[in-house]
Amino acid sequence: MATAGGRHVVEGEIGEEDKKPLSPVVKKTEDQMDVVEELIGMIENVKSIGEFRKTQRKECQSLVRRLKLLLPFLEEFRDLDKPIPEAALECLNKLKKAFISAKKLLTTCHCGSKIYLAFETEAIMVRFHSVYAKISRALDGMPYEELGISDEQKEQVELMRAQIRRSRSRADTQDMEFTMDLMVALSTENDRNADIASVERLANKLALRTVEELKAETLAVRRLVKERRGHNAEGTQQITLLLKKFQKFAAVPETGALDDPLMPKTSKKCASAVEIPHEFLCPITLEIMIDPVIVATGQVITYFSGFFNPTSTTMHPFPYLLIFSHQETLLPLHSTTWYKTEV
Repeated sequence: MATAGGRHVVEGEIGEEDKKPLSPVVKKTEDQMDVVEELIGMIENVKSIGEFRKTQRKECQSLVRRLKLLLPFLEEFRDLDKPIPEAALECLNKLKKAFISAKKLLTTCHCGSKIYLAFETEAIMVRFHSVYAKISRALDGMPYEELGISDEQKEQVELMRAQIRRSRSRADTQDMEFTMDLMVALSTENDRNADIASVERLANKLALRTVEELKAETLAVRRLVKERRGHNAEGTQQITLLLKKFQKFAAVPETGALDDPLMPKTSKKCASAVEIPHEFLCPITLEIMIDPVIVATGQVITYFSGFFNPTSTTMHPFPYLLIFSHQETLLPLHSTTWYKTEV
């Protein structure tokens, strides 16, 4: 027993003058530590997803790499032997929501429809930026000092956040040839007007050349149709139209094996009474080219004022577009029987 300020104090007892207000902390509970374990488990899970679709492969690999940078921090967090501040628990719960969004996005880019992902490159990129923003916001209020997190792990987290900021400010260059090929392939259902070379390039880039690849894509499109439940019917119709062109290009037997009753049927257009030679038609407008030009991809199209991208939701002008007059190329065709008769 000791004396403090003329008052007897039992050994181990805290005097009134020694008492300090407690900071908002909570003891570790099994449920709270489960959140940390769940975050670690999700990172391990996305690491094992495997190959991603070619159109989003670079972004997917970058996201997985950045998630892995958080793994040592979370493991150190898990091994802490002290109460957890409420601010830290709030950050962990926000991080869990961001990880769920990241996992869903990576899964879509792993087994989703290749054609859909090619169509929706801009929308998918918006989802990547959204995931990064959620992760960054979740880590904003993390009390590293109060937790006793090492400087090394704190620097690793800040490195990851710096990478996120750089990625959001960088704009990827548009693949002009790929964009033009999509426009040409979707310009008509009539194979006479569709540029077979464009379909072939798309099939190669999207890895939709073999029967097995096309079967897997058909299953992915079926899932997409079910998820949409009739919404965005026009976009779904374009996807199925392009899928059928890939099937025809790969010489898939018309046994109905790849057909699905859920897929919207494309409308049949009446054939023109006058057969117009392919060389005179713009692959985009499907009209006779009055003022033809050659674009950077080497394709001949009708001149458009401003050269806006019809496949872009932002309607931004084509970047790096080179225009050359192609009138001299069409001159030999003017002597054809069709031109003399019909024009």
